[in-house]
Amino acid sequence: MRGFRRLPNWRTRHRDRKARDIFAHVLQRRPTADDESSYRFQSAKFAESRQDLPHRRPLRGGKNKKDHQPRRVAVISREKLENSLLSIFNSEEIQTAKKGIPARLAVFPKSRDQLCELVTFATANGFTLIPLGSGSRLAGNGKYDLAVTTSHLDEQIEHSPADMVATIPAGASFSLTQSSLQKHGQRIPLDPQVEDGSTIGGIVSANAWGPLRHRFGTAKNSILATTIVNGECKIVKAGAKVVKNVSGYDLNKLYIGARGSLGILLDVTFRLQPLPEKVQIFSVPHDSLDDAFQTASAGSRLPLMVETVVLRKSPDWEVTIKIAGSEEVRKTVEDAIPGDISWGREVNYSENSDSLYDINISVPKSYLKSFFKSVGDLDGLSLWSLPEVGICRLNLKDAGQLQQITICVESGGGFMEVERKPEGSDIPRWPIAPHGLNWMRQIKSAFDPHGIFAPGILGKGL
Repeated sequence: MRGFRRLPNWRTRHRDRKARDIFAHVLQRRPTADDESSYRFQSAKFAESRQDLPHRRPLRGGKNKKDHQPRRVAVISREKLENSLLSIFNSEEIQTAKKGIPARLAVFPKSRDQLCELVTFATANGFTLIPLGSGSRLAGNGKYDLAVTTSHLDEQIEHSPADMVATIPAGASFSLTQSSLQKHGQRIPLDPQVEDGSTIGGIVSANAWGPLRHRFGTAKNSILATTIVNGECKIVKAGAKVVKNVSGYDLNKLYIGARGSLGILLDVTFRLQPLPEKVQIFSVPHDSLDDAFQTASAGSRLPLMVETVVLRKSPDWEVTIKIAGSEEVRKTVEDAIPGDISWGREVNYSENSDSLYDINISVPKSYLKSFFKSVGDLDGLSLWSLPEVGICRLNLKDAGQLQQITICVESGGGFMEVERKPEGSDIPRWPIAPHGLNWMRQIKSAFDPHGIFAPGILGKGL
């Protein structure tokens, strides 16, 4: 038609200015096709263990190289700190932090307004906060003013069984939540090793995972939306409570694994998965590492609903596979996998109680076997891994072995994180510096401009 013009999409022109300003500050400039030093970001896809990275070239930050500004140090005694908090909390909501919690006091807000008031108070006085679940995954060397526990917030689970979506408070118990969802034949597709007090927020903030990562990935593959209190004392929501959502920036993945350094989680919306009516578990022992890898590869290719494929050493090599289905699947398994198969034996993947260091390691799948051959003979070493993903978890007793493991991981282009270590140890959380460290510091500065949320828990400037 004459005179017809296509109008630009209104939503595209009027995006959220605040989110756009934040990312303009972080990214500084938009990459162009002629700029060889720029990087283009791929769309989100299911990828594990950096398998889709073609090289180890570090990401470059923007033009602004300014690191995260240091926080203001609040010089105040414990008694004065407790008295100043009485304007927000009553005496029952303020307690001395338990042993192992790196904070002077622990507070238990009962409402979102009270939590926002606490963040405002901390910002004005320069106090540092560390969001706290059960405290089982704190491995930093920092000492903070206040540990904030969200388990006392007056929040309820919003579960829609028909849509298989649930919004769960961050302070809710992970074990109790799973039990409640299982009554409806559903589950959160995560199975980390948890303690009695482990919370949803703590597991998401630590990006904790278990054997189910083989099939469902980590928390980033199941979380649809999050709600946090940010560094500007505001309640911010990211994502939506629907499975198909493409509007705005996907900020959820920034909070996963941030360990509370970008804000305090209030609730998390999960995409749930059906709970299988029956599962079949079998184990195959091996004397040879090569044979164990062949069994793991054959198990992952079974034409069945394979839930987990785990390779463990304690002290011999053993492959354990879990399959969703009835006993009829056993015939298919026995025809495809040779060896001495033991059915029905559940395996405990909990950490070795005698170990001092728990380490998560991620390497390319092609290098995983060589890595095991290099470190498999270390004294007192126990490990279990997901060979089809390229990750493993090590339990060590000797700090001297950590240097040898670090050299082996770095030579293979991998990454490692110290999940647990003795109190007072100066070993960094990331013995191998991750790529894009400057970008992380800029994101930290943008989301927590006053530096009050767990400064240094991930490293210097983070």
